[in-house]
Order: sequence, then C-alpha cells, then structure tokens
Amino acid sequence: MNLLQNNIQEIQNEYKGLLTDLLPRIKSGNALEALDEINLFWHCHISEGHLYLKNWISEENTYVFTAATYLGFDTKEYLPFLLMGDNHIFDDTLCKYSKTYNMLSNNEYTDSLYNFIKLVIQDNLKLLDNLKNEVLIFPLNLVNQLIDYDLFIKTGEGVFTSLFKNINSINDFFEKCNTVDDIVAHGCENFEDIIMFSEYDDHSLSFHERFRLAVKNSKYINTEGKSDAYIFYMLVYGYIQQAIDIISMCIDYRCIPFIRHPVSLYYVSMLSENMVKVKNIDDLIFKMNIAYIVYELFDFDRFVTFNLDTYLNEIKTYKFSKKMFNKLKEHRIDKNNVLGKEVVEIINDELKLFYTYFETIA
Repeated sequence: MNLLQNNIQEIQNEYKGLLTDLLPRIKSGNALEALDEINLFWHCHISEGHLYLKNWISEENTYVFTAATYLGFDTKEYLPFLLMGDNHIFDDTLCKYSKTYNMLSNNEYTDSLYNFIKLVIQDNLKLLDNLKNEVLIFPLNLVNQLIDYDLFIKTGEGVFTSLFKNINSINDFFEKCNTVDDIVAHGCENFEDIIMFSEYDDHSLSFHERFRLAVKNSKYINTEGKSDAYIFYMLVYGYIQQAIDIISMCIDYRCIPFIRHPVSLYYVSMLSENMVKVKNIDDLIFKMNIAYIVYELFDFDRFVTFNLDTYLNEIKTYKFSKKMFNKLKEHRIDKNNVLGKEVVEIINDELKLFYTYFETIA
C-alpha cells in the first residue's frame, strides 16, 4: 500500500506541475489544447488510479465532492467536507470540459466556459498547495469501471419517461412532444411540482414561465432552432445523467457523494428511488442527505480567521462524523426520517460542540 500511496502522490505532484504550466496558456486563449493535455494526462494514469482507489477507499467512510465545477478553496467549502468521513476525493471536472467546449458555437458561451476553466485550474492548484494529502483530486467518473453501467442508463431513461403519461421511451417523447404545451399535456400527475429546473426555480410561477427562465439561464445548451421538447430534455435529462454518473461511480468505489447543489441532490434522490435493488443504495442516499444538511448548517462565519493546519489536525482527533452518526443512531434516525426537524436539531447541536472544541484548541 505504501508503494501505491507514493505513486498516487507522485501523480498529484505531476498534475500540479501540469496545471501550473497550462494556466498561462489558458490565459492566452489556448483552452482547448490545454484541456486535451489534461485528458491525456488522466487517461495515462487510469489504471494506477483505479488500483489505488480500490485499495485506498474506506468503505462507507470516504466522501467524494461531486456535482460541482470546483471545490472552492477561497470560500472554505472544504471545511464541512473534511468533517465527513476519513478519506476525501474531489471529482475533478476538467476532463469533461473539452467535450463541452467543442460543442459550443456561441462565443459568449465559450468565453463563459473559458473563464470557468481558469477558475477550476486556479482552485485545483490551491487545493494541491494547501490540502495536499487531505483531498485527492481525481476525475473519479473517468475511471468508473462499473460493469452494469447500461443498467443505470436504462434506469435513467425510465425515470425520465416516468415523468409522463403514455410515453414509453425517449423516442416516443420526441414523437409526441414538441412545444411546452405538449410537454405539460403529457406530464404525469403533479408533473409541474416534480420538475426542478434550478435552485431558484419559483413554483409560484406558471410552468411556461419557469421553463422560459430556465432556458434563458442555461448557458451551455445550444437552444438556437431547437424545439421546446429538445431543450426540456437537455435541461432535465442532463441532471438525470449526472445523477446516473454519481450513483454508479459511488456504488463502484463504495464512497458517499458530498453534494452542495440542491438540484443535483434532488435528481440523485429521485433516481435512487428507482434503484431499490442496488446494494447499499439506501445507506449511500442516507449519508448523502446527512452530508448536505451538515453543509447547509455549517457556520462559515466562525472560520473567517483560523489556522488551516490546526483545523486539519483537530478534525482527525475530534472525529465529528463518527460522533454525529452515533448521536443520530441513538435517536433512531435512518433513511426513513432523515429530512425531519429533529435531524436538523441534532446536527446543529453536534456542529456547535465542534465549534466550541475547535475554538478552545485554536
């Protein structure tokens, strides 16, 4: 294991060197070439990464920060993330951007994505500089080798078509739906309530208004000349596809998704309801929801100034995650009552105990 540990640390150092070299080239406008080099780098290390992850990940106690463009070093997003579990992975997004970059035709959108790429690289470098062995940066989805991935795809398609009446496949959806009126007419019971376009989706508005706002704010979907049905599919199935990727990689590597985006969390939960036969899915979703509540309740204002090394050392000593889950177990909290008011109160109390402990030590 020491050999694997040294090898993966060397890969992290090489990646840091690559990103350092690429950043000036990205700033000078060569984003696509830089993304290709990042893709090549990770493809060259897939076998080593897969072997290491299979041996390193602590089952049920490794969390992966996913469904996020970047982790967020400057905004200290890593603080609640590191409270959860023992091992931590950031699911690097840079590999995905070369495909997106190639698909975009609008200069405004490519400029926006270009700025995101710079932001992700800069944030990754800060993580590699400051968190080092605490957070492993790795494109986890790239090395996902789940054999039954086709099963997840079929489940995703089933979830999408289940949103409608008398629609049995994706092709059937496009044959029967073209406009927003068609989509609503074929929608299942409570269709308008089930759909979630964004975290700012205002359900007091009509579905037509919500859809138009979602289209307006969807920067990376080429809507020119496309039907409402196509745009709806890209908006909603995009989240379903993301949920498929998250669940499949977390099942494959036995880790827990740490998701800060409520829409992504919503669709992962929706997909999981159709996967009751998948081993450990209930535990995965339970711990994912608990992690989200921890993130939402975490008081970042109490950590405006603090010593990072002290924080990293003390969270290992304190073992917040273990204390919190023991307390939840005492109160018989499980997947069936995870969203109750009592859960919020218990987690809030545990966080306050941690704040007091850390402030005393610091």
